[in-house]
Amino acid sequence: MQNLKSTQKRNQRKRTFRFFHSFLMIMIFQGCFILPGNNVIAQSSPVKIKIGVYDSRIVTLAWSRSAFFADHQKMFGLKSDSATRAHDTARLKELSIEEELLDLYCTRFR
Repeated sequence: MQNLKSTQKRNQRKRTFRFFHSFLMIMIFQGCFILPGNNVIAQSSPVKIKIGVYDSRIVTLAWSRSAFFADHQKMFGLKSDSATRAHDTARLKELSIEEELLDLYCTRFR
């Protein structure tokens, strides 16, 4: 009789463990694959729309004739003038390299 009760208790513990184990596995599965916060299943891939095509030469031309470029040129001139007045040859060399690169960029696409 005692042996029968202990066997029944053991079987009850096994069923309880199986239930909680199954429940836990289902919750983990839902957390990984089914919940709406997951981007894999919940959202479809966005449709890509081509808005337009631009020509880099025209963009460069427009930029070189803009107020932004004019302001940049003014600031560059002020830096260059102050370096010339101060006889700062290192700064003049840096500015000349920057000017060459900017000229190269602007004339490359014209």
